[in-house]
Amino acid sequence: SSPPQRGELIPSIAVALAMHSDCHKAVLQHAVPLVDDDGWTNYKVAMWLSSREDLRGYCEALGRKMYQRARNPWDAALFFVLAKKTSALSQLFKANDEPKVASFLMRDFASDDGSRLAARKNAFSLMGKHRFGGAAAFFILGGSAKEAVDLFIYNERNLDAALLIVRLSD
Repeated sequence: SSPPQRGELIPSIAVALAMHSDCHKAVLQHAVPLVDDDGWTNYKVAMWLSSREDLRGYCEALGRKMYQRARNPWDAALFFVLAKKTSALSQLFKANDEPKVASFLMRDFASDDGSRLAARKNAFSLMGKHRFGGAAAFFILGGSAKEAVDLFIYNERNLDAALLIVRLSD
């Protein structure tokens, strides 16, 4: 059968079979296309791909695909942050003449409270601009994965993105 079209869900049985498969990586490589829009949610990868590292790799590839679509790093920000590729994301912003964002992404969010606070403030600003993917990325950098999850559940009604954040946030 052909892959689902935009907005069309794959059958629940396919998700259940993928979940119970012993070869998740093979299913990911051969049965799940890297789509360049929100169609990635149709495949429910965050639900059945058990390896966090494989899920991070999927996010990185998806982020690259999202960026290539419109050359807009904001479209890819969430996926690169979840893949722990903030330096690559920084380079995309630098290439798009957004040096302030590029520089900001090079901060040490793991140990610098001031950087985490600034990331959360920027996330709220991005929410006001309806850049929800970027806002979620900044919430995660700011150590507020719960706010990122809430954003996708309540603002975007996207449980797949929320689950992806839960699975990959530390």
